[in-house]
Amino acid sequence: MTTQVLVVPKWVIILRGIQLFLATVVLGLSAYGVHWIAFNAWGFAIFCSLATYIVVLYGILTERIPSWNTAYNYWAIVALDAFLVVFWLSAMGALAATRALFIYPTTINGCINYGSGGICYKKRDLDLAKRDSYVATNGYLSMMSGAAGISALLFVLFVVTLVMSSIALHRHRKASHESAPPTNGKVESHPMSNVHQQQPQYTGAPAQYEQPPPANYQQPPPANYQQPPPPANY
Repeated sequence: MTTQVLVVPKWVIILRGIQLFLATVVLGLSAYGVHWIAFNAWGFAIFCSLATYIVVLYGILTERIPSWNTAYNYWAIVALDAFLVVFWLSAMGALAATRALFIYPTTINGCINYGSGGICYKKRDLDLAKRDSYVATNGYLSMMSGAAGISALLFVLFVVTLVMSSIALHRHRKASHESAPPTNGKVESHPMSNVHQQQPQYTGAPAQYEQPPPANYQQPPPANYQQPPPPANY
């Protein structure tokens, strides 16, 4: 069976490349953010980035490489785009909500040095940790805001690719429906009047069949037949 590949505009492949690039940026920012404070939003952003790699590479490889066309499924392409639309929207919301928690300016003083070669712990850090609170630098918060903004951009890009894939799928199914023969097994019936009209009409009388007479058959005389008189010496 020949695999049908959706026909999408050529610039969609450029959007796929941008999606991969931006997912790589979010992955790097999230990995750096988790290194300092393991927020759940960072972990979810890492998951979305890895999922983007899987989905985009699946779409590109199965569409562009002929030997991989058997693994192509246009329903999967549309469903995975919709999946990432929802997840990148959620990642943007999670990162933005986490960033919004940091609203109180804090100045940390009094570093306690234990002689570990420049590694020190601040009293303020220890007190905040006991209350399950965190202190982040401006650079860290800017990084989180940037990750949220890139997640929003990825959300928009996947909306665009989802719309293009959906349009291509609609056109593909419409063309297949119009070109396919009827498969319901029903034969179109015609009225009996049409059948009779198509048959040749015979206006002449049918030919009379004449059976040959038997060997001892004597044909009767005609109605006006007169028997000849007997001879004179009868």
